[in-house]
Amino acid sequence: MRKRTTLEEIKRIDKEMLSCEDVAPYFGCDPQDIRVQAKTDPSALGVPTVIIGSRVKFPKDGFVNYCEAALFLKDPRRTYA
Repeated sequence: MRKRTTLEEIKRIDKEMLSCEDVAPYFGCDPQDIRVQAKTDPSALGVPTVIIGSRVKFPKDGFVNYCEAALFLKDPRRTYA
C-alpha cells in the first residue's frame, strides 16, 4: 500500500474530480474498499460522491471541504488555509 497522503497533497492534485486511488491513501485503505462502500451506501463515506456506472469519483472541492470540517471538529483551535 502507498504511504498516507495528507490533505495538503490532495489539494495539489490537478483534477476537479478525484478517484478512489487519489483518496484511498488519505483514509489509509484500499481503493477497492472505497468503491464497494460507495456502491453499497455512499452516505456512509460522508464525503460528496459521484457514481457513474462502475466509476466512483469525488468532487475535489467537496472532498477537501468535508475533510477540513472534520479536522476542525477534532481541533477547533487549528487554522486552515
